[in-house]
Amino acid sequence: MNEERFEQLGVIDARKGQGRFRRDLLKMGGGCAINGCVCQAAVVLDAVRGRWSPCIVYRIGEHGTLHFSGLKRALPGISKKVLTEHLRRLEHAGILKREPRPAARPEVLYSLTSRGGELKAVLDSLQDVGARWECEGVNKDGAQAASATTSARPR
Repeated sequence: MNEERFEQLGVIDARKGQGRFRRDLLKMGGGCAINGCVCQAAVVLDAVRGRWSPCIVYRIGEHGTLHFSGLKRALPGISKKVLTEHLRRLEHAGILKREPRPAARPEVLYSLTSRGGELKAVLDSLQDVGARWECEGVNKDGAQAASATTSARPR
């Protein structure tokens, strides 16, 4: 991949001068370069970075197609501005398809592309892992919550 393609995917922004790390990443062909090891998953994770992007992909994948207002209702707590920014970034990365429909009151429908469908399958797997971890008592910090498996020693 070349630098222009990474910019199109939203992975880097040449205007912000991403530094040597990103340049090394480009030379290695993509992914995350840590200690000489290349991880292509970083390209995907970078495309869906942010708190709301995975939620947006998941909700659209559940419903098939959603209007902006439907997405806003499905994601309590997100502002219109933030939703718009994430939708644009996901569309730019080729994960979402935006279909404007001309009408007396113009509307826009969002759906997943084939790339978005692949990502939805990964998110489904992550959802299963998250549910299992939650049942096992692992909290958001990754620490094991006090449960029957970990008993406190009397002093």
